[in-house]
Amino acid sequence: MKDSLINSLSAIIESLQKTGKQETANFFITAKEGVSSECNGNIDALMEILSRLETSGAMTQYANFTAHEEELWGNVYEAAKRWKSHLVESSAG
Repeated sequence: MKDSLINSLSAIIESLQKTGKQETANFFITAKEGVSSECNGNIDALMEILSRLETSGAMTQYANFTAHEEELWGNVYEAAKRWKSHLVESSAG
């Protein structure tokens, strides 16, 4: 799950940088760094990043995403949602 999210984040970062949306790319770069390190074992911080990724959909409109970037964001959303659900289920069990 982590690898899927990192791959999705890498793809959207690359696309955003190619279209000159560096500020928006920075949001995803920061998220990728936190996900990659799993927030150094801080589960609350990791859950916060995953939650931010899940709720960042409005960004697609404000940052004027292309259709391709919206598709890439959808991949990020789905990967973040899956991993967050897994973490919640793991902590409950």
